[in-house]
Formats: sequence, structure tokens, C-alpha cells
Amino acid sequence: MSKMIVRIGDGLAKVRLSSVKREKLGAEQDVQILRTDNALKLAQKIEAAGGAVAEYLAERYGDDFTPSEYAALAVKLFRDEVLLHNALKSPLADKAKLLDDRISELTEFEREVLTRVKHSIRTGGTLNQATKGAVDKTLRRLARGV
Repeated sequence: MSKMIVRIGDGLAKVRLSSVKREKLGAEQDVQILRTDNALKLAQKIEAAGGAVAEYLAERYGDDFTPSEYAALAVKLFRDEVLLHNALKSPLADKAKLLDDRISELTEFEREVLTRVKHSIRTGGTLNQATKGAVDKTLRRLARGV
């Protein structure tokens, strides 16, 4: 099964796609985020990168990839990555709301952490770094669809 990943960091969006036919091989395309003057152009660049890596793997290794499908997937994954970055920067109350909206997808441990966070928000208490880290880890897991 193929796996496409889009990550943001250091002013770049990295679009990666792994080959189905050749295990451990894949293609990657970097998109300069900071040098793009509007959101539409950025989406077009991400889309082009997704199509390009799919086309490369199809030609190079014979993977059965449709570039247009992977172009659209790259844009969706980029949007999800931007939402994750925004969620991780948001206040704890907003993070708790996001988790509460998806409570059915949480593990028992994650539900327990969410209960502690909500109690802390209600009472004005403080949370230790491990609990805050668990909230961020859960948000990342949900964003990645794992």
C-alpha cells in the first residue's frame, strides 16, 4: 500500500510518496512555502508536487499511481497538516474542545488525559508537561489518521 506524507517545517512543505513496487523507496518534492504570495498558488504548488511524485514513481518503478489522485491527496494532507500546526499552537481549552469533538476515536488513556485537562480548565488548575505533551501527541495521532 502506498503512503503519502506532507510535512511542514523550515519554510518548506515536503511531499513524500512511497513506492508500492519497491519497498523502502519513494519520491519527495519540496515546496517553498515562504516564497508563495497567496494560498491559491501554494495549493497549486502542493498539488503539482503530489502529482509529480506519483508520476515519477509510476514511470520509474511501475507503480500504478494516478497523478491526479495523488495531487488531490497532497492538497488534503497539506490542509490537515496546517490544521494540526494551528491546533498545536492553540490554547489548551481549544485543544480540549477538538479532542472532545472526536472522543469516540480516543483510547482509554487519552480519554483519561482529556478528563484531567477539562477538570483543570474548569477549576483553573495547572497541568504538568507530560499531560500537555499527551494532548499534543493525541492531536498529532488523530491528524495522521493512526
